[in-house]
Amino acid sequence: MLGISYGELFLIIGATAALVGPKDLPMIARTAGRLAGRAIGYVQLARGQFDNVMQQSQARQYKKNFKMQCNN
Repeated sequence: MLGISYGELFLIIGATAALVGPKDLPMIARTAGRLAGRAIGYVQLARGQFDNVMQQSQARQYKKNFKMQCNN
């Protein structure tokens, strides 16, 4: 996971909680969750677009191969 172990991740979370304080921690966690959700959405959108482009490319290749075989 991005070169960070679970121990390091918990250390970062603990240090952030100590620096921010318990009052603002829920707001920061909510914001981080929202940002993570958006990032996942963008990745899924990009993956879907990439898959569509690949399918179109493969369809063109199949069509080209089919025409070549029909002409022979």
